[in-house]
Amino acid sequence: MTRRTRLTGLTIAAATFAAAALITGTASATAKSAPSAKPATHGAHPKALTGAQEAALFEDYATARADGDPAEMAKYITPDMVWTFPSGTSVVEGQARGLAQVIARARVENAYGMVFTLDHAFYNAQGIAVSVHAVGEHDGKTLDVYMIDEVQFKDGKISSIYTGVTDVAAVNAYFPARSAAPSQH
Repeated sequence: MTRRTRLTGLTIAAATFAAAALITGTASATAKSAPSAKPATHGAHPKALTGAQEAALFEDYATARADGDPAEMAKYITPDMVWTFPSGTSVVEGQARGLAQVIARARVENAYGMVFTLDHAFYNAQGIAVSVHAVGEHDGKTLDVYMIDEVQFKDGKISSIYTGVTDVAAVNAYFPARSAAPSQH
């Protein structure tokens, strides 16, 4: 299955990772500038990165994730990054802490054919929020849900991603239960 992801009009084709292509990616597969660590302010709250720099950094992380490249992913996330997915019964629910658990979760999503389209970035004082459309087909099951990823940054890297989803029951039905498959926890 070919995977394509998009944010703010940029599209990339994700590379093959294991048996299927991995999902998120938001940057052009061609040259792009690295985010600058030059301080900027939004209103009265100083931030290390501008909203545009945060979006570019998230795009770089998502591209590394789509390529299934742990060393590249490590360049964009803090060692103690936390990725929180709504509570449910599936192997992708709960918290993934640190690079190893983030990679493990991404591998499960990948193995089950999940594909993300990242539609819009919204800037706020704490980071960015990205609207996501997630679809997939695996073993006769289909998934079609919408998500919001709230992304926060620390020291010029992604420190947390909080995912909200429109239909937790659909995610539970699509992925195996925590006890049925290895988990990232």
